[in-house]
Order: sequence, then structure tokens, then C-alpha cells
Amino acid sequence: MLDIVYAFSGEEYARVTVISMLSVLQNTADKEKIHFTLLTDRAFYGEAIFDCVNEYGNCSISFYYVDDMFQEAELHIPHINVATYYRLALPDILLSDKCIYLDSDIIVRCDLKELYQVNMEEYYIAGVLAAGYYTNPKKKKYCRLSQLPDLDQYVNAGVLIMNLDKMRRDRISEKCRSLITVRFQSQDQDIINKVCYGKILLLPFYYNVMTKYADWDIEQYQNAFPEEIIQEGWNHPRIIHYADKVKPWNDPKSVFSEWWWKICENSPFREFFLKKLGERYVYESLYQSAYRLHGVIKKHIPRLYHLKEQKIAIYGAGVQAELFIKLITSSGICPEFTVVSQKKNDLKYVQGIKVIDRKQLPVKDRHLTLIIATNSRYHKEIIEGLAEYEFKEIMTLDDWLTKWCP
Repeated sequence: MLDIVYAFSGEEYARVTVISMLSVLQNTADKEKIHFTLLTDRAFYGEAIFDCVNEYGNCSISFYYVDDMFQEAELHIPHINVATYYRLALPDILLSDKCIYLDSDIIVRCDLKELYQVNMEEYYIAGVLAAGYYTNPKKKKYCRLSQLPDLDQYVNAGVLIMNLDKMRRDRISEKCRSLITVRFQSQDQDIINKVCYGKILLLPFYYNVMTKYADWDIEQYQNAFPEEIIQEGWNHPRIIHYADKVKPWNDPKSVFSEWWWKICENSPFREFFLKKLGERYVYESLYQSAYRLHGVIKKHIPRLYHLKEQKIAIYGAGVQAELFIKLITSSGICPEFTVVSQKKNDLKYVQGIKVIDRKQLPVKDRHLTLIIATNSRYHKEIIEGLAEYEFKEIMTLDDWLTKWCP
């Protein structure tokens, strides 16, 4: 059985947590049993949460009310509340030998069994190196303030494998709680890294792809991870962590928001989050993103009918391209083909549209508009690679949407 833990406070984050739980369940093998432990405040959210997950027969849930255990904890980061400290008590709360802790603002896209099977015998925790700390030009000062020898194994605490048995034997929880009144810059995350220093196992980047690093170039990681692992992480993230002030439920244009809304769309909380965004804001945002919320889109589709005579092709075969093709084909607009830099043998169609290798792309077609529907970090490279081609237009998806769907 997999023991998965979340910590949250407040009604909104109860719902956000459910979206994350659903992503775990939808990516876990049917025969694998999951037990969720939810650390929360005294308010009871149980009925709504049980209703959301009861269709999955492979899971169970228990609640632990933390109450006033961390009422004296130091809090100075505006968008983070006291629930972040709850995980410090896990070795004393749970009876199991191991657990996976997840922040609520996470979408899981893999079977967590692969993480649960990581050998933790010699370690207290395992996590993904926090690149922003590792590359910090003022590392020495940060180390001094956080009482750490270095930041070479400093992990983001939003995704953790915890060796609870070893942590109990070495009284890690007690050591952590003794520091909660100290003004550490990153609060409990500094505490966890300080107390567990020397017994931290580093996980691959793709197990905690943090959206706040979305605009980084490879060079900015300063060899924190192998380049191929970074590329794999951004192209095929196994765990997406919306570790930023901007969250997908507040801004549907934010990085990887389509994955969060894909889960939310089929949850009982879809209407709650749409209403929270506000009808006008949602409608204005729809045409700034490749992802379109089911149901709402029907109100706007007629505006695209005049584009049926356009000869267009798509560059890309990832989630943005797939969702964009789904959008336009549903209104009768059919791309000629979709292009990829290097075609995989098993990739023949995306949403029914033929996939071709860039080598098969016609060098000249004055009637064709090529729309680049990939992650923005690749736009410059793709446009430069298409310099020799003569098309009517080469434009990014956002530029095309701005032009035709203002």
C-alpha cells in the first residue's frame, strides 16, 4: 500500500488538494492500494472529499487534525500558511515506515509506486534539488542564515519521500519542532534541509518540475541536473508543482495550467473554480491558451467559422498542439498536417491529423500558415530552423490567437 500525505488549511485548499489526489488516483495501477492521510485544521472537509474519491475502490482516507501544534511557527511568506509546517510532525503521526508527502498545488502524471520503491535505507528524505537555491549567487550568505554547510543537497519540500522509521529512531520530528520559532528565510523548508542534512537523497528533476523555473535557459541551471533530464522534465513532467504565486486556478494562462484544468474539468469542483475566476475573466482568457474548458468553448466556436478557408499546419505534437488541434477541428477547421523535429516511428497522428517529420515539410508554400504550438522556450530555435522556408506566415500559437480571436 502507498501512503500519500497532504497538508492544507482552508476550504479552497481542501478543494485544490482533491484535484491533486484525483491526479494520483488516475495515474495509479488499479490493483495498487493507496491510503491518503490529510493533515488539516479543525474544520471538517471530509464529506466533500470522500464524495470525490469514492468511485476509486483502491483508496482510503484518514484525517489528522493538527490543531495548535504549530501556532507559534514563524510565518513571513505571504502566500504560504501554517499548514506548510504540518509535515514536520509526520514521523510522530503516522505508524507506517515510509510515506510520500505532496504539496496540494501539485499534479501527478506518473504511477507513484515508482517513487515509493526508491531505496531509502540510509536516508531521512528524498527530494528534487531546489535549483533556485543551488544557483543562488549569494549562496554563502544563505547558508549562514539557514545554518547549512552548503546547498548542494538542498531540496524543495513540496515532493518528499520520507523514511519515517529512521526519522522516528533519530527523533527528527522533535529536532524540527524545536526550530519553528526561528526566522528562517524559507521557513519549514530550511528546517527540513537543516535537520536532515547529510541524509538527503536527490531525485531526478522530472519528479518535481516547478513552474517558477519555466522561463529558465539550460545554462541557468548551472549543471544542477543533466541537460537531458531537464529536457525530459519539461517535455514529459512526471510531477508538476505550481510552486509560484500564480496558480492555475487563479490564472488559466499560467504554465502547465492545462494539466491542472484537465483534472479539475472532470471533478465536482469545476463550477466552483470557474465561478471563482469569474465568467468574464475566463472568457477573455480562453483565447490566450491552447487549452479550452469543455462547455464554455461552445459559446465561442462560431467566431472561428470564417477561418475554415485558411490553409494551416501545426508545428508540434505535445499537449499544446493536441489541445489546439482538438479545438479547431471541433469547429470544422482542419490543419493540413502537424510537424515535429524528429518523428518517432509510432507517432502517426495527433487528434486525427497526420504527423510529418520536418524533413518532409515543403520548402515553399505561399498559401500555408504554420502555427508553432510548442513550449515557448523552443520558439526561437524553431523559427531560426525555419528561416529557409517560404510560407504565407510562420507564427506562434499566441500570435495566431491574438490575430484571429481577439
